[in-house]
Amino acid sequence: MLFLLSACQPEYTPDAITEEPSVSIEDTAGDDEPSPYVYEENPDADVPLLGPEDLETGIVQALEVIFTLDPRPLHQAYDRVLAEADSECPYVYDSYLELYGQFYWYDTCTTSDGARFTGNGRHYSYGDDDYDSGYYDYHHLNYFYGSAKIIDTEGRTFAGAGYSYNYDYTYTYNDYRYFYAYMYGEFEWDGPEAEGTWLNEDLSIVSYLYANRAPDGGTYTSLDTSISGVDGVVNSAVFDGVVIYDELRSSPCPLEPSGTISLRDASGDWYDVDFHGPDSGATAMFPPDCDGCGPAYWKGEFLGEVCPDFSPLLDWGDTPWE
Repeated sequence: MLFLLSACQPEYTPDAITEEPSVSIEDTAGDDEPSPYVYEENPDADVPLLGPEDLETGIVQALEVIFTLDPRPLHQAYDRVLAEADSECPYVYDSYLELYGQFYWYDTCTTSDGARFTGNGRHYSYGDDDYDSGYYDYHHLNYFYGSAKIIDTEGRTFAGAGYSYNYDYTYTYNDYRYFYAYMYGEFEWDGPEAEGTWLNEDLSIVSYLYANRAPDGGTYTSLDTSISGVDGVVNSAVFDGVVIYDELRSSPCPLEPSGTISLRDASGDWYDVDFHGPDSGATAMFPPDCDGCGPAYWKGEFLGEVCPDFSPLLDWGDTPWE
């Protein structure tokens, strides 16, 4: 699992030392206590900021954010600004379009109408009836990779640095519908289409979601996702190997997923909650483990049981993002 959190230390240049100091054993013989300049007692250092109820709330809030990460608005916004390219700006690698069907550009330029392109991007996007692959009826198939900033003629800005690939198709052989979305990086768009979407939120993401729905309505969801910039009890969350499926898909425990969910508080401390639901395809499990709860740990210390509401992982609409 990739983590998105980094810290920078300010550059420090020591004063010039003109003479090597002389220190004897006698000079330090009575120094039983550390210097206050390098050590400060913090009576709250071993007290966690969050308890089990806070962690339950944090997991629910993180899930709410994850289920807004619909990749389609990202690709729609990129299509929107890319349409302002002209024959001179940006420079396009025609061979990529011919060989791979990807619109690949690299430039720093301004179009004749005033749109500005900086960076690079590779992209393709298909909607209903655009892509035919035998038994696979694609509703959406999108790909983006690059580091691009595009300002359209209205002064609205698209900024994308990272990767996004997603598909949504119906397997016509059995009418199962499949969803896949993998995104990492940072993406923003301040056009009117971004209103109410995650594109105008300050999020850093590494998001993997795989889900499917059977004709009888049974659902399956798998998450390996890391997000920062969450506005709530926690500011970051990592969902590692989280898998859940319902009774219609023969789950022996639809109350609880498998996997670990880690949460970070305002002070930068992490909390781990382990869940013991069935892995993908499991048909049996130890009954006491199916209680919808998982033990929470902070710095290796057991904090208690955490029992969040996991229904958003199963009770989604036509797509996981609706």
